[in-house]
Amino acid sequence: MLKYLTSKWNFLAAGATIALLVMFFLYLLDTAPGMDDAFIVLSKYCGNAMEDKSLDPLPRFDWQTAFIIGIILGAFIATAVSAEFKLEIFPADRQNKGFFSSLILSPLVLMSGGFLVMFGLQLAGDSFFGVLSSAMQLSTGAWAFLLSAVFTIFFIAAVAVVKLEKGD
Repeated sequence: MLKYLTSKWNFLAAGATIALLVMFFLYLLDTAPGMDDAFIVLSKYCGNAMEDKSLDPLPRFDWQTAFIIGIILGAFIATAVSAEFKLEIFPADRQNKGFFSSLILSPLVLMSGGFLVMFGLQLAGDSFFGVLSSAMQLSTGAWAFLLSAVFTIFFIAAVAVVKLEKGD
């Protein structure tokens, strides 16, 4: 069983698993899975804490918050099981290109990438899992987000291929 969980999954098996999970959520909770509401509650709590300079009692713990915690814990468990995780804020290939290249550029790229992903997901109306779930229910906004993400990935891949062929 552990060998199956740690090996690479076929895309059909992964897609079927996600579809079954979405159907389970819809049946059990009568709502599409997602984390957007939990992010909004947590960001309001953090914003109020910064504004008032005091901590209020924690917001109500619901299934979406548990979903976020489960994703984070699941990611750590998956990295521990695979033994391939290497925390590298300053990648080795950037260290040879100068002090400012690795010290400033790497964290800046990480933060801006995370910001752009969260901004896009907020525009789409939910987390990526929620977007997939909404796309299965034929939501126009979710399909617009997914199509723009696919076209962006193809554009970035095309630019990378051209740069590799040129030798940049």
